[in-house]
Amino acid sequence: MKTIKIQKYIGEQHEKTISVPVILVEALALILPQSGVGELQKHGIDLPALELAIKSSAAYSKTTELTEGGVLKKIVISLE
Repeated sequence: MKTIKIQKYIGEQHEKTISVPVILVEALALILPQSGVGELQKHGIDLPALELAIKSSAAYSKTTELTEGGVLKKIVISLE
């Protein structure tokens, strides 16, 4: 079964990895209102692109960087 892998880095140091079954992302896409999808996109999470990659079995990887409290944080979302 395919999974979505979410990796969190603080600075250059890996902090945490979470794996989520694809079916949960598909369920989220069904129930999340369009305003919620827009809010996710503002934060670098492109749910429609991820959903399209899942349906077409294409590769997907997205990296988002942000500075929080003066500390650089990076989130990498990929389809495994």
